[in-house]
Amino acid sequence: MNFPPLQVRSLAGQQFQLPQDLPAARTAVIVAFYQRHQADVDAWITPLAQVGVAATPRGLPQDVEQAVVEIPMLKRRWAPARGFIDGGMASGIGDPDINARTWTVYTDVDHFLGSIGVAGDSSIVVLVVERDGTITEMQRGRPDPDKLARITAALGV
Repeated sequence: MNFPPLQVRSLAGQQFQLPQDLPAARTAVIVAFYQRHQADVDAWITPLAQVGVAATPRGLPQDVEQAVVEIPMLKRRWAPARGFIDGGMASGIGDPDINARTWTVYTDVDHFLGSIGVAGDSSIVVLVVERDGTITEMQRGRPDPDKLARITAALGV
């Protein structure tokens, strides 16, 4: 399965084309669909950082093996308010490292989910994606020991 092409922008203001602009050879891409999902995103970031997965792409060399990005994915209808929404998120976060790893996209959410074989946006999706777009692992929701082991194994840590 392949990660579909997406044009994203970090809360630090950088544009990226996914999957080729992913920050590492294998990147944990954590996709959230609602603000209430942030606690689940954070529940993944901490244990991944503890095993050595770079928690921000800021200052990473191009040859880094693992990194993590979080992608708030909003429905296309919110695109006209992108400046307001992204600005609010960036100022609310305030941490340059977190803003650098938070990449927003305003798209057809159902189309994205269908392209990766997922039904519904009720929980987050955690993917391990290679720069060529190959998805090597996928989990949903909060981490547990089994999910975390599968993601870290796919990341190679």
